[in-house]
Amino acid sequence: MKYLLLAFLLASLNIQAQVVSLVVKTNSHKIDINLNSVGSEEVGSIQLAPCRECPKQNYTLTNKTDLVVNGVIKNITELKQASKDFPSTIVRVQVNTRHHFVYYIEWGPLGDEPEHAQ
Repeated sequence: MKYLLLAFLLASLNIQAQVVSLVVKTNSHKIDINLNSVGSEEVGSIQLAPCRECPKQNYTLTNKTDLVVNGVIKNITELKQASKDFPSTIVRVQVNTRHHFVYYIEWGPLGDEPEHAQ
């Protein structure tokens, strides 16, 4: 009986969990980049649509946001330059859907993916 109650409790906890992390795969032309020139914890923001039918939403970039450009780790302040150097490439952005900040941005295709975002 104890195990049945424990299993029920664990199952109910699983049902209440919310997804707070989302990876958005998009094209570089569909991202608006705004970087701050002042040194602070908040580096800037990007606007992108989290799904095809969704309107664009604003997500915060911080000093903790990771940027990988064609497999090379870069400083997040180099994001605008990456968008100029590598236009129309695949971009993967992992965002926190609850607090609207960006965990990482991966700019450029991986070896096993096609060159164009869908």
